This record gives sequence, C-alpha cells and structure tokens, in this order.
Amino acid sequence: MDTIYSILIFIVVLILYSQVIFQLKKGDDVEIYETDYTTNKDINANANLKQPFVFQFGEYDSNLKSMPLTKMVAEQGSFDVYVKEVADYHADRPPSSVVLSLSAANSLMKTDTEGKYFSSGNQYFIEETGIQRYYQQLDKYLEPALSVFSRYDLLLGSAGVTTPLSYHTFERRYIYITGGKYVVKMTPWRSTKYMALNKNYRDYEFSSPLNVWKPHDSGYSKMKFVDFNIEAGQVLYVPPFWHYSLKMVGTDADHVCHVFDYSSPMNILANAFSITNHLFEKYGPKAGPKENGKITTI
Repeated sequence: MDTIYSILIFIVVLILYSQVIFQLKKGDDVEIYETDYTTNKDINANANLKQPFVFQFGEYDSNLKSMPLTKMVAEQGSFDVYVKEVADYHADRPPSSVVLSLSAANSLMKTDTEGKYFSSGNQYFIEETGIQRYYQQLDKYLEPALSVFSRYDLLLGSAGVTTPLSYHTFERRYIYITGGKYVVKMTPWRSTKYMALNKNYRDYEFSSPLNVWKPHDSGYSKMKFVDFNIEAGQVLYVPPFWHYSLKMVGTDADHVCHVFDYSSPMNILANAFSITNHLFEKYGPKAGPKENGKITTI
C-alpha cells in the first residue's frame, strides 16, 4: 500500500512540476504572427506556443467597439482614472499616478502635444461604471480553460505617447484595440540581461527604464526587437515574460485599448513568490496608501 501511495505522490509531484515548468517557459522566436480567430480552443492553443500574434476580433464584439472615448467621456466622464507620465519610468524614479476624472484626463491628453501622458491600471473604473460586463461577455472567446482569475484594464494615451517597456506574468494577456493606430516593439525575455528592471509588486507592474524609442543604452544594440503596426479591430496576444511597448500614433482617432489578463491555478503557483509580495505590499501591515509615488485626487 505504501508503494502505491509513493507512486501516486510521485506522479502528482511530476505533473505539478511539469505544469510549473510550462508556465515559466519563455518563447524566444523574434517574430510576430498573424492568425484568424476560429474558436477559443484554437486561439489558446496558439497562445501556448508563447509567441506573440495578432488577429482580427471586431466581428465578435458588439459593445466595446461601440464605445469610443467620446462616448465614454459623455456617459462616464465623472468617474476617475489613473494618469501617468511616461518620463517617470524612463528616468528610473518612482512613478506617480494622478487621479483625474475621465473627462479631465481626456482634456489633458487632447492638449498634450509632447506625447507625455497615458492612463492604465483602471480596474476600478471598469467596475464602478458597470462596463465590466462588456469585458466579461468576451471571456468566452478569450479565456483559457481552467482559468480562475481574470483582470481587465482600460489603456488610454495622448497622441505620440509610448508606454513603458513592460512584461507580465499572467497566463494570458490580450490587448484589444478599439481606437487609434499603434506601433509595437517587442523583445523576448533573453534581452532582460541587457536592461535594468523595476518590480512594483504593489501594483503588480514590471517595467524597465529603458526608452526603446530613443535608446541611449549600449545594451539596446544587443537586443533583438520585432516592430509592427496594429489598429482598431485587432487583438495583440502578449506572451508572459515578453517585453513590449506601444506607441500611439496619429491624431485622427482617440487611442483606446482594452486589456484582458487571465491566470490558472498552475500559473498562480508558478508565480507564487511575486504574487505573495504583491499581496503583502498591498494589504500587509506596512502597506501605505500608495507605493512608488503619490496619488493626488483632482
């Protein structure tokens, strides 16, 4: 009987180990692929290859694509969003988030001629305005099997702004574009050794001070990037541990992105160290009102 138990324990441990290793696996083929959306199963099978790809998605969505920024400002303009300055990330100093109403944030970005401001980390905005149900309606197309955690975000920005070079640890991250045009730079995890990293566990945000759009670091020349364009109606799949930055180009349309993050139990187990740090810094006894800078309500 003991032998049977030992064999069962060994099999369970082996399965868990293999699943954790799979979660930590990193793709390194510096290519961007384009595919067609067919089924949830097929799109997530592609995602398991850990390589970035783009697909058309507008025909499956009837709500988010019908909510341009002007409509959101008119209907939810009094609700708050976080506004950040990308220069804080490039200067390698703790970035500060300013809380503005969506209406005020939109006015700020409209008058920003230098491409300085973007807005992210807007989970509370999505929940409080009631538009979370529109994100959840798309889970049946994007959410992987065995997912136990989902998070949604709204990404906005001034024309010309570039988002910090970032990576994530979720099992899936899909970025659905509903407004504007973008240029994307992506590089695999092996480029990490040529850059500094900032790990903001409180907000679960991992970024580099490297400005890949105006590089002055000698390490940049050793990295391999894939550059490509995406626009409204497309979804970009960002694999875990891939560094990426978006540049919002053009002034003919407002820039609006919807971010879908998903995690399975094995993904949570594989990233237990980072998640534990996140929970401790956000809810622990030393947790302050805001890590990495101040929050100012205007």
